[in-house]
Amino acid sequence: YHLLHEAANLIHITTEVNETLVENARHPVEVAIQGLIDGVLEELERLPANKAVEAQITEALHKLLDTVKETTSIAHIAQARQAAEGAFDTALNVIEALENEEPEDETTHTTPSEPKIKKRRVIKAQDLWSNGFIETQEDIDACVKTLRHELEKALAANERVQIK
Repeated sequence: YHLLHEAANLIHITTEVNETLVENARHPVEVAIQGLIDGVLEELERLPANKAVEAQITEALHKLLDTVKETTSIAHIAQARQAAEGAFDTALNVIEALENEEPEDETTHTTPSEPKIKKRRVIKAQDLWSNGFIETQEDIDACVKTLRHELEKALAANERVQIK
């Protein structure tokens, strides 16, 4: 029976360590998802969207944030972080679609409109460099030149850039 006492102590220590690890994984993901929500809300400020539209567009991100706050699995926290990136992209696509919709009210055609949200181009940095490691100054120059070219193409096409 004295082993039960030792087992209980080990279980307690293991539980505390696990809770610490989960909390250390949770906090940065909560901050990241909240940042994505704030980014979506910032984009929505450009539109005459009502609270219902705002809630609908940010719903998936809020659900993922709640999941992160409640889960006790580091793997589920990591999955929620990845899903949040997808939900963020989806939200931005919806906002861009709303911005590009034709206004229904005829009076809006005569008033000068606010600048439209530019189309978004996502540039994935890892897609720009396929040679593995950057090890020399020439590698840096080539990678930066490629990135610069992509950025200039996006700006020339009147697009805004999101680098991932």
